[in-house]
Amino acid sequence: MKTKSGFSILLLLLSVSCFVMVGCTSTLDLSQVVGTYRKGYFDGAIRAYESRKQEIVSTQGRIVFDLDYGMLSMMAGDYSTSNTYFTEAENLISASYTQSIMQNIGSYLLNDNTVEYAGEDYEDIYTNIVKSLNYHNLGLTEDAMVELRRSAEKQSLMQSRYDEQWSKVKNYADSNGYDVNVRHYDYGFSISALSNYLMMVFSRSMNDFNSFQFASKQIRLAFETQGGIYNFNFPSFLEEERFDMPKGLARLNLVAFSGLAPVKEQATEFIDMPNGDIGKLSYPVMTVRPSNVRSVKFLVDGKMQTEMDLLENIDRIVFDTFRPRQELAISKTIMRNYVKNFATQVYDAAAADKKADKNASSLWTVLGLITRVTNVISEQADVRSSHFFPSKAWGTGIDVALGLHSVSIQFCSYNGNVLFQKDTDIEVKEGQTNLVDAFCPI
Repeated sequence: MKTKSGFSILLLLLSVSCFVMVGCTSTLDLSQVVGTYRKGYFDGAIRAYESRKQEIVSTQGRIVFDLDYGMLSMMAGDYSTSNTYFTEAENLISASYTQSIMQNIGSYLLNDNTVEYAGEDYEDIYTNIVKSLNYHNLGLTEDAMVELRRSAEKQSLMQSRYDEQWSKVKNYADSNGYDVNVRHYDYGFSISALSNYLMMVFSRSMNDFNSFQFASKQIRLAFETQGGIYNFNFPSFLEEERFDMPKGLARLNLVAFSGLAPVKEQATEFIDMPNGDIGKLSYPVMTVRPSNVRSVKFLVDGKMQTEMDLLENIDRIVFDTFRPRQELAISKTIMRNYVKNFATQVYDAAAADKKADKNASSLWTVLGLITRVTNVISEQADVRSSHFFPSKAWGTGIDVALGLHSVSIQFCSYNGNVLFQKDTDIEVKEGQTNLVDAFCPI
């Protein structure tokens, strides 16, 4: 009777553990919010997103909520609110990195879903770039420059920060004798043409020649040394960008964004373990979200100009900066499988002990079964990420007379149909930042 009762308890524990493990997932369906966003109803998207705040923070974390809300607010033209949320996200990302340095490797090997989401490199970098545009729209050019410098600093630190985490995982694998190839990657991205283009525009209005010249050289360097990222022609309009303008003229610059950056999905593989069991590897992969935008045109005072040039393929930067972290995630999930497999070996050995009584042996067998099932269920990839950063950045510039001008930016499909359009007026003045930005949700 005791044996039957013991089995009932163990089976109940198995059922509960399965239920709990299935519930511990970072997936979130935002298709309705994204659908509203893609239609250009930004205020509606904000309301729909905010109504699910508790669920989003619970499954994705505060950083994701802040990044998404910051991006949606920017699209809706609420630049001050946008920067408030972006700043909070940036501070949380910084705190998460500091905590990761201090924690021991045992904590580091925990399933990523059990700890707060720490943000991806690209999210941290583009947070400052979008903040700079917010400050520009608020008329705070110096603050915009500060954000661009922060972004540049983060770009330069990515490799060393990754190397530190890689060494920690590699040393742990080697010291424990785990057969894990902890592959090392070098970032292909370290200089953003987009952020340096904006720095050129802002520094010209601030009469800062040194910053203008530095940013111009950095763009050249980005295209010359990062061919895997900037695998398209050097933007022709940049050849015409200059610091000094002829009397009576000013440079009108445009920057446009289209599409949505990739998001994470779960990939699953299975490996053989030392005792003959099968280990489950679940890890995140980035997935592109297609856009129908193939070109961006612009009109000034009703006259069609040349097409805008592709300035930055943000998708490529997302993939490049995510790959090193992805490999660490794969290495960690392999090591977690080794740790879990050791527990099943202990239970198997106890069940096979001929000196143990039959009832105890049966209980150890069931414990081994429960452990195997929970080992598989508990391996869930961390697919948390922000949802509203853009996919591509476009740029251009044109010399215009001082005064009021109308500007139209058209996002077009393969066959030239206008999918989305922004119309605005700008008072072009000497010595100010004459920049128009546009975001296309399609």
